[in-house]
Amino acid sequence: MSVFNQISEPQETYTLDQFISLKDSDKITYPKYSIMERSLTNPELVYSIDNVIYGYMDELKRYRKIVTVGMNDKIKYQYKPKLLSYDIYGSTEAYFIILAMNGMCNLKEFTLEENRFFALTPSHLAMFMNDIYNAERRHIVLNRTNLGIYES
Repeated sequence: MSVFNQISEPQETYTLDQFISLKDSDKITYPKYSIMERSLTNPELVYSIDNVIYGYMDELKRYRKIVTVGMNDKIKYQYKPKLLSYDIYGSTEAYFIILAMNGMCNLKEFTLEENRFFALTPSHLAMFMNDIYNAERRHIVLNRTNLGIYES
């Protein structure tokens, strides 16, 4: 069964061109929202073990939109959510949100078989990600402090 049949339908649908025209710049990155861990075998290696956005997916999904793609856009963006993220949000870094909105975690899953995908509008993305970061800041900062990671 397709992921689109498993998820309740959003209220609005956009063409990809309409959605891109809503673009706004952002500073959303996967590591900013990640919970990190240090490798036991290589103390220099720090990696993400979780991302706080996954705990907010039910709330985020209430605001997602359906974005339809034609054949040319399907060819252009198939397996390339980073390119799509750049075109919609002005940053390749927000691709993980597109994947999460569509129940995916790997670039290779982004096939656009249904000729559509779910996404947040740029203004909703910026607002919600800011709210999530503010709600989780203490947890994220404590995680970084415990690992001796100090961000600039």
